[in-house]
Amino acid sequence: MHIADWGLPDNLLMSFLSRLIQILDGFETTSDSFGGLLPELIGDAGFETIEETGYYNTLYGTIRLQRSRKP
Repeated sequence: MHIADWGLPDNLLMSFLSRLIQILDGFETTSDSFGGLLPELIGDAGFETIEETGYYNTLYGTIRLQRSRKP
């Protein structure tokens, strides 16, 4: 499985931009993503070999790419 989603901000600017998105979209719906919890959630769903394959800094925060496999 491959996922591209908001993730832990890469630097202070990305942290600031992520905070703006959280204000607009709501902290409840974005805190797990911006807190970097996606790999843990993927593991909780039964996937393994979870690895980050890259990331992109955007105008709205850092997008992190995750790859995992289900046994």
